[in-house]
Amino acid sequence: MKKLTAAISAALLLSPLSAFAENTLVIDAGSSGSRLYDYQYHYDTERNGFPTIDSSDSTKVSGGIQDVSSTDLDAYLTELFANVSGSPERIDFYSTAGMRLISAPQRDETNASVKSWIETRYPAATVSVKTISGQTEGAYAWLAANYLNGALESESETKGIMDLGGASTQITFEQDGPDSITVNSGNHSYQLSSTSFLGMGQDQALGQFMNDPYCFPEGYTLPNGELGNGGFDGCVEHTNKLIQKVHGVKSKVGLKMPVQDFYSIAGFYYTAGELNLTDNFSIANLAVEGKKFCKSDWNSLTDGSAGYAVNDYLYTYCFNAAYQYTLLSRGYQMTDANNAIAPTKKINDQSISWTLGPILSPTL
Repeated sequence: MKKLTAAISAALLLSPLSAFAENTLVIDAGSSGSRLYDYQYHYDTERNGFPTIDSSDSTKVSGGIQDVSSTDLDAYLTELFANVSGSPERIDFYSTAGMRLISAPQRDETNASVKSWIETRYPAATVSVKTISGQTEGAYAWLAANYLNGALESESETKGIMDLGGASTQITFEQDGPDSITVNSGNHSYQLSSTSFLGMGQDQALGQFMNDPYCFPEGYTLPNGELGNGGFDGCVEHTNKLIQKVHGVKSKVGLKMPVQDFYSIAGFYYTAGELNLTDNFSIANLAVEGKKFCKSDWNSLTDGSAGYAVNDYLYTYCFNAAYQYTLLSRGYQMTDANNAIAPTKKINDQSISWTLGPILSPTL
């Protein structure tokens, strides 16, 4: 599907690689926190327009930028930029689903304040501050994953990617169709199907089912005082209404699902790890292990005797498993026969982050 077009090649030849910054800060301002990535990179002529990442570092602060008041903004950004040294050539502060959920006037005001703060402290840098669409976020993640696995540079078969954040979820794969978007990277042009669902992130979805006993382990006390009954199948049916009737996932994605391998990152990765599915993930296994977790007694889960890692998110994994199973099998229409899914955090020892996307495709 990849197309190396003469027009793109000519355009890139006319635009020297030296025009691209070799030190760029990219900030992922997500719904529950912001992470700053400091990328040092250079270009080699033999890499067909793709950069070589020399080093990267990251700093994280908790709390979504959409919830930071004007009086707290300076302290928030000061903490986020605390480890930055020198003068970066470019700074891209890109917010995602948390900022998409607030009103446009509030979003514009926050972005303007952030840009003013950054430009005051880094006057020599080219600064871009914006809230990116879910479609763009998905395309950036796809670029990052297929850059790290070498598929872009070697022009080999690419893999799709699924991202499950706190407020939205994205699925992106290479496909040429009427609703595809064109992404230019290196000396290549790619046609991608990239779809995002705002409100279907793990935190947003969970919040709608907190009093559903089917979605929580046996004995877990719900906010309304009822106890969870670990009814995985019942949770599947209930979450399916959100996935299908509210968001129409099958009609938007499932009907065009290709026979292709996928990386699953963020919420998908952490749930698989909790259910011990890292090495043998399949949709069928997700259901089996999800039912097992849901039927575990809450006391045995919290004291560790059930065999699962004890952490602050323990109560969410019954819901997470059922929700993800429903999204993959009924929404995306994936099957174990057609889609090998790999819960992934790193490729070649490098973390997958969509923040590589603006480096790989600065004009997207």
